[in-house]
Amino acid sequence: MLFRAYCRGKCQLPISTFTFYMLLQFSLTVVALLVCVGDVAALAFLLSWQEHAADPDSRRQRLLAGVLPASCLLLLLLLGAVFALMMLWSPQGAALLAGR
Repeated sequence: MLFRAYCRGKCQLPISTFTFYMLLQFSLTVVALLVCVGDVAALAFLLSWQEHAADPDSRRQRLLAGVLPASCLLLLLLLGAVFALMMLWSPQGAALLAGR
């Protein structure tokens, strides 16, 4: 029943393959959520590291040399993880995982 409600009659996967793709979907979701949590923690560390500098000149140097490039990369990773989750849980998510 759950298989028919999820696929709405469009899927032609056997139940075991469907279960495999659902487990893969859930595990990829957990990994993506862990990446998001790690991203937020790394951003918090970067900002606190920048604020602990001794004088304003070194704070500015840390901001320009370390915090801005690293935060851009971390935010790009965060955006990619959210986009991947949105694609994964779209109606075509099982077909994307299956490579169709």
